[in-house]
Amino acid sequence: RLEVDDLTTDHKPNLPEERERIENADPPGRVLFDGCVNYRVFAQDGLYPGLNMSRALGDVTGHRMCGLTAEPDVHIVDLRPLLSEYADLTLFVCTDGVWEFIKTEEAFKLASEVPGKGPRGMVSKLCGEAYRRWMADSDGEVTDDITAVCLHLHEALRRPRSQGA
Repeated sequence: RLEVDDLTTDHKPNLPEERERIENADPPGRVLFDGCVNYRVFAQDGLYPGLNMSRALGDVTGHRMCGLTAEPDVHIVDLRPLLSEYADLTLFVCTDGVWEFIKTEEAFKLASEVPGKGPRGMVSKLCGEAYRRWMADSDGEVTDDITAVCLHLHEALRRPRSQGA
């Protein structure tokens, strides 16, 4: 049985609370529809940086001039009940380049097809499929960053701790 939960929400500028934070920042940013698919964050005086996310690490212009933040949302999950209920407990941490074309449930279905279900093979399959879809969508021209980490929590958390740890 496969049960999947999203533990995070994409921070997109069209979400009401994100848009409000951006537009009330000092200095405020602007949230505009790009005419295609996404809402993007811009400075008051120009069409830059044009990010389709409302939180980012390291975007100096976005932070100084557009109301972006690097402050995360924190979600605490008690794993103990899950570890007693499920034999396997796997966590994927992926960039938006993966989630743009692959929904969470599909990601786990793809990963479950990997022989041996090792983390390296699972992220390779997931990232490879994300890349294939970016190429198909952009006529072979554009991809976003595609990064994935897979943690088998059932293995890591059920291991007995060593005496020295």
